[in-house]
Amino acid sequence: MKKETVLINFARAELVDHEALFDALDTGVIKRYIIDFGTEDLLNREGVTVFPHVGGSTEEAELNCAIMASQTVRRFLETGEITNSVNFSNMHQLQDTPYRITLINKNVPNIVAKISTAVSDLGINIDNILNRINQLVETFQASDNIVRVRLIELRK
Repeated sequence: MKKETVLINFARAELVDHEALFDALDTGVIKRYIIDFGTEDLLNREGVTVFPHVGGSTEEAELNCAIMASQTVRRFLETGEITNSVNFSNMHQLQDTPYRITLINKNVPNIVAKISTAVSDLGINIDNILNRINQLVETFQASDNIVRVRLIELRK
C-alpha cells in the first residue's frame, strides 16, 4: 500500500482490523480512515473521520424499505419466489403452470436425488405432474428430510 493512502469504509466496521489500522495511521501508511459507523476506539482518533450512519434512518429510506420488504414477502407468499433472503438462495422461475410446489429440505447428502426418486416412485412424469400434484405434496410431507412443503396456486 502506498504511503498516505486514504481508506474509506462504508460497508461494515468489522471489515477493518482496528489494531492494524492504528499501526498504519501511526506510521503514515494510511493518512486518513473514513467510516460511517463509529466505535469507541475510532471516535476522537487522529486521522479518523466518522460520518453518521443514517442511510436507512431517513423517513424516505424507512418507507422505501417497508415497501420493498412487504413486496418481497407478498411475492414469496403468492409465488414462492425468493429474493434477497439471508437463509436461502434467490429463486426466480417462469410462472407457466397453475401450481408451484415449494419445499425446504434439510441439508443432507443426496436430498435432491431423493426428491427426484420420490417423483419417479409415484410414476409421475413431467408431462403429467399437474394431475398428481396433491399426491406428490403428501409424499414430500411424509419425508423426514423435508422441513416444509407448500403448494401454491398461481394467479394469472
